[in-house]
Amino acid sequence: MPVRKILNALKVFWYYTIESKKEMDSEIKLYFSHILLICLICVVQSLGDFYFEVDNWPLRLFSKMLFSSIQVLILAKILYISKIRFRGFGDYREVLIKYLAFSGLYFLMILLAAALFIFSLQASLSLFSVEYALIFTLPILAPFFYFLFYFSLSPIVAVFAEDEEGIVSIMKTTKMISQKNLSIVFLNHFFSFIAPLLFSLVILIKEPETKLTMALLLAFPEAFLIIMTTILTVRVYLYLHDVE
Repeated sequence: MPVRKILNALKVFWYYTIESKKEMDSEIKLYFSHILLICLICVVQSLGDFYFEVDNWPLRLFSKMLFSSIQVLILAKILYISKIRFRGFGDYREVLIKYLAFSGLYFLMILLAAALFIFSLQASLSLFSVEYALIFTLPILAPFFYFLFYFSLSPIVAVFAEDEEGIVSIMKTTKMISQKNLSIVFLNHFFSFIAPLLFSLVILIKEPETKLTMALLLAFPEAFLIIMTTILTVRVYLYLHDVE
């Protein structure tokens, strides 16, 4: 029954969420420096948003790209720690390269699928009314959601894959693993996306001083959650990898 499968997925996902939180708590000395670094990134970004003029987009964009790059280095270190913990071996440089490469590939797939939908919608709107244009173009969203969920674990699969595995092999493995329980993959992707997004709602605050204060107060829990969701994604991958 679909309902039973969804409930089971919720149960399993909740279990690994709790286990990830327990790992963070029990190994806080190991993860504390990484939490502080991401916390510092969040604080500096908030200060930058507060300091830069609203229309100074080049500087703001540069700061976002710079600090996002630093965050990727930290998350790659978390994946390196997880690989050592669960596989007994690992090389940080290799983990970083694979994580960067397949995160970029995954983003490119999503971007192309979204661009295809937007281009098709614009073309349809030039020929039909809004209602008919949506009817014709909504099916084109299928590749977007297909890539979004079936390949969301590809960076993690790449990190844990054998050295001789190529891109095609890793993407096939990712799809095969995701098909085992797409509900859990959806829950993991949804949680990993929504949780950080909630902290971003601070930008809706109009008063600059209040916005900055809230951003600073939320920096530590946001950093904690970013690392926890990375550990959670690893645990979800390992569960799907081992389940029949």
